[in-house]
Amino acid sequence: MPKARYDEGWKEAIRAFFPQFVRFFFPDIARHIDFSKQVEFLDKELSRISRKGLGRRRADTLVKVSLRDGG
Repeated sequence: MPKARYDEGWKEAIRAFFPQFVRFFFPDIARHIDFSKQVEFLDKELSRISRKGLGRRRADTLVKVSLRDGG
């Protein structure tokens, strides 16, 4: 299936406004993230993982964050 053209726009918006995105859509998770630390977008790693898996891919963006408790 060809990649949807609107997909890149959403990815760029999430990258630009990641803290706001997480706080709005996932407030319970956002409380545990230390947003003072830099986040790392792992698009290449997600691509490698999803190629190995079977079935349909549902995740488009993989982000590494630091947790407030140091995790």
